[in-house]
Amino acid sequence: MTDTTLAVDLAHVTAHCDITAPRVEALVEAARVMLARYHSAPPPPTGGEVVTEASVTPLSLTWAAPTPAMVDTNANVNDATEEAAYAISFGVLGAKDGWRVVKRAQHASGADFILLKEGESEETFARLEVSGVAARDEGELRRRLARKVAQLLRAGRDHGVAAVVGIEATKVLLQEVRP
Repeated sequence: MTDTTLAVDLAHVTAHCDITAPRVEALVEAARVMLARYHSAPPPPTGGEVVTEASVTPLSLTWAAPTPAMVDTNANVNDATEEAAYAISFGVLGAKDGWRVVKRAQHASGADFILLKEGESEETFARLEVSGVAARDEGELRRRLARKVAQLLRAGRDHGVAAVVGIEATKVLLQEVRP
């Protein structure tokens, strides 16, 4: 386990995104709702882990409690889980590796979003494929990661990042994929 804790504040996820702030804020809203289903709202931040093939890094996730209207707006748990996973993965990838979310990927492209590292040329982009798991299920997190990696490999052309976010587990599994 890495000694340095990765601090992610969901209020600042837009800083890692070139997609519109209202869209990112809607994703963050879903994350706040889903986190509140399983965790007490900070302070203190919610603790968790970021797991890669090479390391396990402690995660400190700061977020605000949702309003009742936010809870009602995000009542569909499946949609809210997916959107929460997007928001949390954007924050983690930005804070950990300097990735920016630059645009939404096309349907059937094998990815959800397109990433670019801070300060690098557009030729070095990566495809991001994300999945979310609401309940604590370590086996399902690993199975989803394997499926997302396989999906990126099938689409094959470019560098990719698979991210699986466990909401109750507060765990983010990341794997880079190169064809």
